[in-house]
Amino acid sequence: MDKRKQPARHGEGADFQDILEKGVKESSLQKVKILFDAIEEAANDLAETPGEASLKEYRQRIKAFMNEILSGSREIKIIPRPGIFEDPYMIVKVIDEKLDHLAQLVIAEEIEKGEMSKIIEDIKGILVDLYR
Repeated sequence: MDKRKQPARHGEGADFQDILEKGVKESSLQKVKILFDAIEEAANDLAETPGEASLKEYRQRIKAFMNEILSGSREIKIIPRPGIFEDPYMIVKVIDEKLDHLAQLVIAEEIEKGEMSKIIEDIKGILVDLYR
């Protein structure tokens, strides 16, 4: 009996398209994880040293994350949250509003660490729901 590897027949195993899609999904998930970790790092920096520079970095990292999520390079599974519609762009609006509120408080130097932590955790919760 010939033990050489036989080519897969139609319907057996994964075809090239399946392999390619799996690779793209894995790559996209890795990129999203890296971007999410960068948000966490920026949030920690903002909590430690609130200011315009750390706030700008935090916003930029959230923007990069949202651009990746909404770019169409991955499926979005919206987990309904009270007060937020299932539309991804409504979620973007809610995040922007929270970031604007945070910015106003940071710039006015009227924010306490507890209040800042709550806003950051609210934003993180929304992002985690998108990331799943």
